[in-house]
Amino acid sequence: MAQEEALHRSLLRDTTPYLIYILLVAAVGPLHFGFHLVGDFLLEYDHIHAKDEQAELNAPQDVITCEKKSVTAKTLHASLPQCIQMNIDHFAVVSSIYTLGGLLGALAGGPLCNKYGRLLTMRLTTISFIIGPIFESLAPSIALLSFGRWISGLGSGAALVVVPIYISEIAPPNEKGFFGSLTQIMVNVGILLAQLLGYFLSRDNMWRIILAVAGGIGLVQLLGLAIVPESPKWLAEHRSPQRAREILRKMRGRKADLEDECAAWNVDSSVDDICMRILNAEISRTNT
Repeated sequence: MAQEEALHRSLLRDTTPYLIYILLVAAVGPLHFGFHLVGDFLLEYDHIHAKDEQAELNAPQDVITCEKKSVTAKTLHASLPQCIQMNIDHFAVVSSIYTLGGLLGALAGGPLCNKYGRLLTMRLTTISFIIGPIFESLAPSIALLSFGRWISGLGSGAALVVVPIYISEIAPPNEKGFFGSLTQIMVNVGILLAQLLGYFLSRDNMWRIILAVAGGIGLVQLLGLAIVPESPKWLAEHRSPQRAREILRKMRGRKADLEDECAAWNVDSSVDDICMRILNAEISRTNT
């Protein structure tokens, strides 16, 4: 009981509204992974279970592949077919190509975020979260639908690499494990969101709206990232300790003690000296 109370006090002391905003915006990346992953899960489920059981999940597979086509339904646009004719093998390719994009994105995400920063990498992933669903929702053919899935996979794979790193670097030292779980939570939120949309929109041409929602979420995240800062730790390691400390101060609040965090940054001695001078200067201003 005492440990729980101490944890609550620590969270209230170390967490600011600005930090919560940053964490939530960054964690939208893993949400996309869960959202797009549902298609792969439902396909695997369909191979194992009977067709009538799969319908309980309200997946749009039957509608997309023309197995459940409504001849009386109105289309969203005259140039868009109500469904895309494909068999189970075609659907397997469309579904699994997302994981191929995820693999490539994950392999590229690490080097990109180390060289160009966590923030720029997250912004690049949001661009794929916007472009991919555009191709998916407007696809008239298997090829364009697959291409959109591949683009979405690139962003999702990279996001699963860079977002946990970013959250770990900006989370308060005593709450890194607590906030680290946010990545997995948002993956499950994405799965839940896709399932809910599938429940209400798995009919007629409405399956395109399910895919387009992901693009809308990506656009909102891109706008939200406009006021999200770079990781202070990454900035300190790339010879910008003063800027890193300014960002960290804004995240932690004016009364927070930053000395231990600043000292823990993996910087060389020259940058560390600069950081310590900044700390001493701030202490002097506070005392005066």
